[in-house]
Amino acid sequence: MMKPSIFRRVLRIFRIVFAISFVTCLLVSLGLAIHTEVFVHSAVRATGIVRRLDQRFDDKEISPQYAPVFEFRADDGQSYTVASDTATGPASFAVGQMVQVLYRTGKPSGAVIDSFWELWLVPMILAFIGVADGIALGGVPIHRTAT
Repeated sequence: MMKPSIFRRVLRIFRIVFAISFVTCLLVSLGLAIHTEVFVHSAVRATGIVRRLDQRFDDKEISPQYAPVFEFRADDGQSYTVASDTATGPASFAVGQMVQVLYRTGKPSGAVIDSFWELWLVPMILAFIGVADGIALGGVPIHRTAT
């Protein structure tokens, strides 16, 4: 019986890594998508206004990104100001822009702007990575040793 070459061992390791990443990314993406869908259908809706844009710099980014900070009045009658977790460059929202806001009953401080990118960016990125890993997994040749 011949020992597998280093090349075949490396290929086997790549297949395992891509397979684990493929499954993990797709499962986490699916879980986040279900969580987001449930949130969207059960959330309280309100109208808000973008008060300012917070400028953010990533270590790798040369140009700034902007996260909207919005204010809205919840069902409890109080006004809340929330900074979005999603920053874009150029800015996706303008100061003074009216936005639809979604939040959980009793947790208005966790509100998000009702926009495609605010809600679906992370599940989409993970799904894309999972699909790319699946394509890469399919492109790594399978070498079988003779028995």
